[in-house]
Amino acid sequence: MSTMSETLKMSKTENYCGYTSVCSYIKQSQDECSFSQFLDLYQEIIIKAPPNPKKWNSLEVVWKGRFLKAIKEVIPDKYDDISAKVELETSKRSLMNYWQNILIEKKRITVFNNHTYSSLKILSKTAKISANMILSKFSKEFNQVENEEAHSLGKHKVGDYLSETETNETQRKKKKRLQKEKGDEQSTNGELDEKDESETSDSETSPMDQSLKKFETAYLSLDQDRMWTLESGRKVEEVIFNHAKNLNEESLLHSFVINDSDKDVQSLFTDDEWFEIITSEVKAKPKLEHNVKELMKKYTLEDVKKLQKVVFESYLSEEEEYDQDIQFKLDYINYAYRGMLFVWQNEKVFVDHEVDVWNRLIDPAFQNMDIKLVHGDMSFASCKRKNEARKGKHKKNLGHKSDGIFRLCSSHLEFGAIEVEKRWTGGYPSISLKICKMLKDMVTQLSGECNDEESYLRRLQLVGIIHGPTKIRTMVMDCPKGYISRVLHRKVCEVSNQLTKSEPLASVLKEILVAKAIINQTLNVIREKKNSVFEIQCADVR
Repeated sequence: MSTMSETLKMSKTENYCGYTSVCSYIKQSQDECSFSQFLDLYQEIIIKAPPNPKKWNSLEVVWKGRFLKAIKEVIPDKYDDISAKVELETSKRSLMNYWQNILIEKKRITVFNNHTYSSLKILSKTAKISANMILSKFSKEFNQVENEEAHSLGKHKVGDYLSETETNETQRKKKKRLQKEKGDEQSTNGELDEKDESETSDSETSPMDQSLKKFETAYLSLDQDRMWTLESGRKVEEVIFNHAKNLNEESLLHSFVINDSDKDVQSLFTDDEWFEIITSEVKAKPKLEHNVKELMKKYTLEDVKKLQKVVFESYLSEEEEYDQDIQFKLDYINYAYRGMLFVWQNEKVFVDHEVDVWNRLIDPAFQNMDIKLVHGDMSFASCKRKNEARKGKHKKNLGHKSDGIFRLCSSHLEFGAIEVEKRWTGGYPSISLKICKMLKDMVTQLSGECNDEESYLRRLQLVGIIHGPTKIRTMVMDCPKGYISRVLHRKVCEVSNQLTKSEPLASVLKEILVAKAIINQTLNVIREKKNSVFEIQCADVR
């Protein structure tokens, strides 16, 4: 009873851990707010924040109350609509599994912290005893060595030191004479010696120090007038540099990439600044055709036998002729549902992850494009960046090896990447440094294809797809302003192990088709630039 009253008390105060995150999410989403989406995005904060009740429904009551109260504060005119939506999302114990997993994780962290604290207490006692023993032993050995050295020094004669001095002096004179005789050759050797010293110093410097030095050089080369200046007057690049120059581990900030899921980066800015950063110059989301939406609605059923009948019916009218260019998306949706019928009929195979559902859902969607999905290959864009500073006959550096790369046929141009998170079973995957760096390299590559012209650069969008055994999340990298690249994540979708309306396959297919449409838009930007160059060249010939 005390635990329940404690949780209700926590839900009433505005100083709880996560309050800023709740308000920030609501400001960004406005009338598209979703309680379940908020829970997915901020799972880590919910795990770390109190309270820690024993029952899952007590935890749900707390965060539900916090969410609705924040709605009333930030967008009060939308409170009634969103409140009804939240009630629907939490009805029929639909979030029970989520909250149970949260409680398990909270308990695991508590046990770990208690164990660590107890271990440290034991270690602190044994450390005092061990330290005294070590100091005592070290003191004896030091005195012994000191006595031996003093004894051995007494055996040397003065002539020994004089002969060493004479030998060194002779060597110096000989070296000086040889340098005068060689003349120009000496200066060349001097340059080589300086080069060897610089290479030695570089080799002694840690890779992280070298990266920070490159980061500082890159920042100093930026044009201050072209940086992204926020309405508050602060420059985004300057804020990033002042923070990232002191980091002792690799970060996306060292490439001037801002990830909308990175709470540490968000803390560098005010709420208004962060809202401006993640909402400025956002491109309109591609829309699906009406007949595509209708077909997915038709297939969204809860009975496998009914789907078996419907999925084999023709989706064309009697008078309509099949045209692959027009009906490809319908064909793809039909193919995806027919492929998943096998999985839904054999639920154990799905649960044991003995079948890769993504080969049935992602790969076929791109088969009618000039873009091919290459699995297990190196990124040409990353490879190019790594080898730009390579000199001489050093071994060629390889690019990032990806689980999938969207590459233009008969070309090195790349438009997106896929990363597999085999252990992803929670709310959302961790921030991936690897895939974001690959996308940044691809932005640089495509920007070069556009001759770094800003009118084309601002329209570029690169797609990243992260998926686990059953869950998928897409991200889009763009270049909104200044020298900043931005990663915006879309919602998490899941392929259910059974045919259901609550987690329809249509949601997953929609994300894949939107990703495809974005890639196609970027490809058209590159082609538009190439056509304009070709027209200029033809005009010059005339």
